[in-house]
Order: sequence, then C-alpha cells, then structure tokens
Amino acid sequence: MTTRTWRIPLTPCKAARGRVEAMCGSYEVFEDRAARAGRKIKLNLMVLPATAEKAELDPVFLIDGGPGMSAVQDYPVFGQLFRKKRDVVIIDQRGAGGSNLLTCDFNDGVAAAFAHLLPLDRVKPCIEELEKIADLRFYTHLHRHGRSRRSARCPRL
Repeated sequence: MTTRTWRIPLTPCKAARGRVEAMCGSYEVFEDRAARAGRKIKLNLMVLPATAEKAELDPVFLIDGGPGMSAVQDYPVFGQLFRKKRDVVIIDQRGAGGSNLLTCDFNDGVAAAFAHLLPLDRVKPCIEELEKIADLRFYTHLHRHGRSRRSARCPRL
C-alpha cells in the first residue's frame, strides 16, 4: 500500500471482497454549506491511490447517482480503470451509503413496496423522523451537483 501522506485522515482498507487495496476515511462537513454553521455530517470516502510513481495532480471522482446507493461499495472495481496515473476518490453522497444515510423502514417487503411506491400516509411520518437527524433541504439533487470542487470548497487530498 501507499506510504503517501493525505490531508485528511485515511487508513488502509480493502474493497471488492479484499481484491482492491485502498485508503478509507471520512470528511466532516456542515450540513448547511452556505451557513457554514450548525449540524455537521461525515461524508464517507475511499481513495484508490494512483499506481504510478508520481500521480497526476487532478484525481478522478466517482459519485453514485443514487438513489441512496453507496459509491464506496459499488465503484472500487470500476475505479481500477482510472488509477494508473491518477488517484481515484470515491464518495458516498450525503444521505447515501455511509454518509449520514437517510432511509425509511416501511417493513413491507419488496412486492408490497412496488405496489404502492410512495404511500403518503407513511412518507410524512418518515420525513418527521429523518428531520431529527438531517435538514432535508440539503439532500436534494440540485444541492449536491453542479458545483466544481473549488466552488464547493472540497478539500484537496
């Protein structure tokens, strides 16, 4: 594994049933980025260090499209395609995977879930429960995307 140092704490880990060596950690951010205050959440991430002796400065970022999917679980093998010259950073989006997962337990099983995709009488109580651990305004598609790493103030690894 790598002997490099990272700007955020990362520890060696394995992915893809032990076939992929990586560095894992989390990065704490304000839930409300604009206010830069209030509740903080941890974003789950994995770095596949470049295999070249000297990596290019710009990493490749892999983020799952969701809904609720964990890029850290789903993308390590795919990330191998890009890691020869560049670090590959895999991030679970806020509200997904290991990044403050937001989920509702309807406890109906798969067949029943498809029978009534969003039962409003059960979604409202779910929203009330989720609002105890998250400000749901900051977990929308438009809030997550459309900003460069620099304008979103993402850290350099």
